[in-house]
Parts: sequence; structure tokens; C-alpha cells
Amino acid sequence: MRISDAIKSSPWWIGFIFCVFLSSGCSTSGIGDNAQPAGRLPGIQPDYTGITLPATIAPLNFSIKEAGLEYMVQIHSTRGNTIRIHNTSGIVQIPLSQWKDLLSQNPGEDLLYDISMKNPIGQWVRFDVIKNHIAQDPMDGYLAFRRFKPLYSTYATMGIFQRCLENFDEKPLLLNRMTGDNCLNCHNFLQNGTDRWLLHMRGGAGTSMLLVVGDNVRKIDTKTKFNGPVAYEQPRVILS
Repeated sequence: MRISDAIKSSPWWIGFIFCVFLSSGCSTSGIGDNAQPAGRLPGIQPDYTGITLPATIAPLNFSIKEAGLEYMVQIHSTRGNTIRIHNTSGIVQIPLSQWKDLLSQNPGEDLLYDISMKNPIGQWVRFDVIKNHIAQDPMDGYLAFRRFKPLYSTYATMGIFQRCLENFDEKPLLLNRMTGDNCLNCHNFLQNGTDRWLLHMRGGAGTSMLLVVGDNVRKIDTKTKFNGPVAYEQPRVILS
């Protein structure tokens, strides 16, 4: 049988050629021992370098602020599988499950970031390793914050939101469209707990403070002839 006939009659040959094609198209030749050292840390944003992070925090995604054609990021520690990200954008979106697996296995250990880049003339360079540390202490799992557009003198919509710091889940606690489009501002939690906290409002439904104790919510009017629309109540109210 001629070679050409064998190729045509062998279904596995198509798969073999396809695999070779993929391998050549996804080659990372030059990354690793063949990459030239940059002799400095890479520029990344946010600048997550030399920090201590909780073992349960959500992935700290970042962008590589270096001009290049391709980027390779390898995140690893003492135990667990290395996280590998290879793209042409320099935007590093870390998979949640892989990140959680890696951090959960390495409390108290260093977290290392190996970043390489193909520069504009086609040469691979390797930056110095970014070294962060994984804390052993737990963190509070949630953060409450006020969100509105970045204008200091005016607003249209705003709200108090809750964010889970262990992933990217977020939900509103109170939106000002529910209270006459008023201003929702200072909020405070007693000793970081959620059973006693307060929130101040101005305008709309009235200048007042919402005092939350357990499942009970009280509206306390703190406005007087003296303080007007900037009335506030002292936190000692919830301490008594």
C-alpha cells in the first residue's frame, strides 16, 4: 500500500495531525530556562507585591503593565498545583477554584508569581519573582460599603451594599430608590458584628438614623433647629 493510501485510510492520522497542529500553535518555546532575565519586578496593577493575604480571600486579579506580545503567569507555593495563565492581553483572571485550592493548602507559606513576557521584538523575558505571603489568621468574610458614582457634589442613585470577600458575590442592603432617592451615608457596625449597627439618611424619607438591634429596626429622628440636615446620632446609643 502506498503511503498516501495509508494516510487516507487511517482515521487516527487526522487526529494525529490535528494534535501536532495544536501543539505547534500553542507552543511556549522560549519560556523558562530560555527566557532572558529582566532583572526587575514586573509592573502590575493593582500592585500586589510584597503583601500578606488571607487564605480565604477571593482571587487577586491584576493586569501586567508591560508592553508585550504574549504573557505567561505561573502562581505556586509549597504544596498544591501551579496555576498557569497564558494570554496576549496581560489581563490575569485567576480561576476561583484553583486559587482556593492553592491557598487552602498553604497557610503560613509564601505565594510566588513567576511572570514572563514576549517583548515587542519577539524575545521572551522573565521578571523577578513576586513574593507574597499567605496568612494563617482568618478574616471577616463580608464588607459593607456605600456605592455611588464618583462625584462629590451630586448624586442620583446610591446604596449600601454587601460584598463577600471570599468570592465576588455582592448584593444590596438598602437602595435609595426605596427611600425617596435620598442620601444614604454613614454606617457603622458595633465591634464588626451584624446584630447591632446604624445607618444615617438625609432628605427624602427624612433626616434620621436607622438603628438595627437584632431583627428590630428603629428610625430615630436626630434633626434639631441647630443641626438641621446634617444631624447625626452618637454611637453611644447602641452601647447602652
